[in-house]
Amino acid sequence: MLLWSLWSAILLLRPLEAAEENDHRAGCSTAVNDLVFIVDGSWSVGFSDFDTAKQWLVNITGQFDISSHYTQVAVIQYSDTPRLEIPLGKHQSGVKLIPAIQSIGYLGGNTQARPLLFFMCRADREVQEKTMNRVEM
Repeated sequence: MLLWSLWSAILLLRPLEAAEENDHRAGCSTAVNDLVFIVDGSWSVGFSDFDTAKQWLVNITGQFDISSHYTQVAVIQYSDTPRLEIPLGKHQSGVKLIPAIQSIGYLGGNTQARPLLFFMCRADREVQEKTMNRVEM
């Protein structure tokens, strides 16, 4: 139940393409992405594994160029109810994002995925209404 208890989904709100054609940096780190991570914060995970999951998020996001120009990150934690821990685009650099991820507190509680799904559907509608982008789940 270690890291596998972390249920994460990456939602790509924009197509993966280089932000500028003359950008010589290669790979996904310079693609235009919106990444939304979903973290299980229920009692079934436990404090130690929750910290492992947060470190995994730090390791993954550290591979991207975090900025409004390239990659923006959001984190949702769920147990009994979902909680938006880091809104999409709140942190415009890895220097600010990584401490925010590390400071996410463990919710505890039951593993309730249904409220999470309602939360995500509502957020999906709001994103589509504001940006006309399609969300992939």
